[in-house]
Amino acid sequence: MQHGIDTTELAEKLAEQNGLKIIEDPAPALCREYGFQTLYDMPQRLQGEIRERLIRDHADFVKRNNDLLLNFSVFEYLADWMRWLKNRVTKIRSSLKNGRGLI
Repeated sequence: MQHGIDTTELAEKLAEQNGLKIIEDPAPALCREYGFQTLYDMPQRLQGEIRERLIRDHADFVKRNNDLLLNFSVFEYLADWMRWLKNRVTKIRSSLKNGRGLI
């Protein structure tokens, strides 16, 4: 089952029409660099660090470059990061409430 929308064909057409290089999602390569298949496979602390890094690196990259054709959406990073952060905060609150300290 495929999740999301495959934008590869559209990106290739736009790249050809406008003479642009397609920038692929850096997340899969970053996961492999750390020895994981996906962000979800990583330990929570590392997962959080990597999610923040992807968002920060994306912002820096966009600031430094013009005429970009990205075949991914930073909004997926942001949505995942917000879900991850909310889940983490909820666990910490629950742990503190039950007198267990930080988890």
